[in-house]
Amino acid sequence: MTYRLRLHSIAAILLIVVLAALPVRAQYAAIQMLTEYFDLVISGNYESASYMWSEQAQARASRFGITYTGIPIRCDCTSPIIRNPDAARGHLTPPVKQSENLAADTVVRLQFSNVIGGNLVEWYYYAQKANGYYSLIYPEDFYGRSWPVVETKYFRIHAQPGVRALLNPVIIEEADRFIERMADSLKLTKDRLAEIEKAKIEYFFCESEETVKAITGQTTKGMLDLASNDIISTDFPHYHELVHLLVNIKLKDLPLTTLPLLREGIAVRYGGRWGKRVTALMDLGIYLYREKLVELDSIVTVPGFQSSASADIAYPVAGLFASWIIDRSGLQGFFDLYRKFSRSDGSLDTLNHLELRRMLAEGLKLPDWAAVQAGFAAYLDSEATRVAVARPGVIADGKELIHTDRITVRQDKDWLSFEFSPDPSSEVTEGNLLFGKDQRLVNARSPLFDEQYQQGYPFDGFRYGVRIDQNEAGLYDYATNELVAKYIWGIAPSDDYYTASDRKVRVRFRTYLLGKTLPASSDFRLMPK
Repeated sequence: MTYRLRLHSIAAILLIVVLAALPVRAQYAAIQMLTEYFDLVISGNYESASYMWSEQAQARASRFGITYTGIPIRCDCTSPIIRNPDAARGHLTPPVKQSENLAADTVVRLQFSNVIGGNLVEWYYYAQKANGYYSLIYPEDFYGRSWPVVETKYFRIHAQPGVRALLNPVIIEEADRFIERMADSLKLTKDRLAEIEKAKIEYFFCESEETVKAITGQTTKGMLDLASNDIISTDFPHYHELVHLLVNIKLKDLPLTTLPLLREGIAVRYGGRWGKRVTALMDLGIYLYREKLVELDSIVTVPGFQSSASADIAYPVAGLFASWIIDRSGLQGFFDLYRKFSRSDGSLDTLNHLELRRMLAEGLKLPDWAAVQAGFAAYLDSEATRVAVARPGVIADGKELIHTDRITVRQDKDWLSFEFSPDPSSEVTEGNLLFGKDQRLVNARSPLFDEQYQQGYPFDGFRYGVRIDQNEAGLYDYATNELVAKYIWGIAPSDDYYTASDRKVRVRFRTYLLGKTLPASSDFRLMPK
């Protein structure tokens, strides 16, 4: 009996040792694979190195036929090692500083860390075991491996379980419609649009910025991963990042990075940014530039743009600058300039503002930087009235759509005007006029609505809201969770907006912002702000 117990004890100990060794063995095998990958890179055998990526990764990297000039391994184009393999050569040993098992012995995360050119370079690789061998994969394929998938005409949406319910029918319809509008705006061929429909855009819709950071390594609400062509974001649809992808699909063969003033500018012009539609950002951009809160000189270099971007004020002006170039030189003229200021070797980061000003003036066929500034300022002056989408005051005539003791709404061919009277029981004038009820939204969720009301009121399916107080008024789309337009008294003070004598708020928005959905006497609700 004692002998049998000892045998069982020894067997149990051996089993524990074997199980404990599995992760170590898995990590060792993954490290050996990455070592071989780096050996191929060092030897310049990039074709063989590319085959060390999984078939799925290779297929995604080659999707849409986008190639990056001077980048030897398309699957790994964002890695600092592959972006500059000559500099990395001689610094790839040891290949791994740390390794971590993420899924039993099938997925291992490998951290490269070394000093290259006097700078600390760190990068993570993910290795997955299949058919007895490890291959390199994209991190989103690990983190999103069990997320439910929703397919639309142009998207394959991997939705983290906590946000799956946010994919209402209207938002999906709007996302597909945006791809078609952008195909028209960017002049994509029918064949290119059909290619997107067939291949689909892989979209990883995340619950939080923490998930985005786990996948991308960056603290951001969302981004386009150039290596995989995937969108990884806490927003859907993230129009700004989609424009980045569609521009790359349009150009097809281009250097890896572009001057932020142009790259972010075109994405803002067509896609807005972070829940703010382009219509809301153009007015803001004109104000920021006129008040010298943002100057072209301050955002023309890569470091300058990045420092202003942290305060989120560079983007509206960049969007206006891109609009000026497109309106002045045409879309092809803009993309000629876009290519001129695109590089794969990192040299854009080192160009100072004097060099960039000279190059931009030359590219725009203007005599000097002063002429660029004068042309841009004149454009803003001429466009200020046309691009204005929110203004104080109401229209004198027009069709009356709603009239109650608290609200009057009128429409003419250009404007929708809203007049709000104060609640007799309150000392302030505020509220939110909801309208445009859509039955497809009745049982849906709106993060924007929940954020405004802290889930104190149910979202009943009204698509739009005009939310006002004595200082500002905003037009919101609760289906797509966007600010569409905004008037701020502090930016453009006017007695036409609020008068203390009658305590009324008066504001108007461009009619075209709402498409065919207009307020109606049988379709509205006035909510507290």
